[in-house]
Amino acid sequence: ATRFAEFSSYRRGSVRPSPLPFLDEEYFQHVDVLSSVLEAANASSRPSLSVVELGAGEDAPWTSKALAAWRRVRPLAPCEFAAVEPFPERFNKLPLWLRDNGVTRCRAMVTNHTVGHDQDGENVGIAELLTSFGKIDYLDLDIQGSELEAVMHSRKFLKERVRRLHIGTHSRFIHHALRRLLEADGWKVVWSFAPFSYSKTPFGRVAFLDGVLTVVSTD
Repeated sequence: ATRFAEFSSYRRGSVRPSPLPFLDEEYFQHVDVLSSVLEAANASSRPSLSVVELGAGEDAPWTSKALAAWRRVRPLAPCEFAAVEPFPERFNKLPLWLRDNGVTRCRAMVTNHTVGHDQDGENVGIAELLTSFGKIDYLDLDIQGSELEAVMHSRKFLKERVRRLHIGTHSRFIHHALRRLLEADGWKVVWSFAPFSYSKTPFGRVAFLDGVLTVVSTD
């Protein structure tokens, strides 16, 4: 929401300088992505990075950012990613975007599955999609209201495989239900800002349209 306010001056023909990234709900995704990359880079003598983006859109922004950062800190180390986008008009642009952004050297899974119930009414869970993945350093979940169902059906998989989980939440009920569920499973909450709120954060007050819920593994 904050970045829309920042750009309002363009309608009046003026430009107001502002630092990047903007301090809005996506700021916390930037922090999460870079934290995951640095943690993976320093995790062992043979570092590797594994990133999953569910609801990747046409340009997989968080996968792209994570892999760009990885190339800076570990240019020769292995990496893998999954970019999942159910809508055909977005999915069809995704492979070209990833190719143009130089991420083709990583082991890749690019698919248009729906997480939750697909058009035939069949449940496609996170665990079923990601069976070929071992440990996942960063999982970004932005599936437009299906996040509670998806997490509820994948609790064991997430706890065993994922180090950092970032969820975009799309109602206050979903947000608080997910936080209670994840805390009960032993996750540590890093960020918790409900949707449709103007919340106090460590960086100042921020307007949230989508909510932000980030947890990290304690195992």
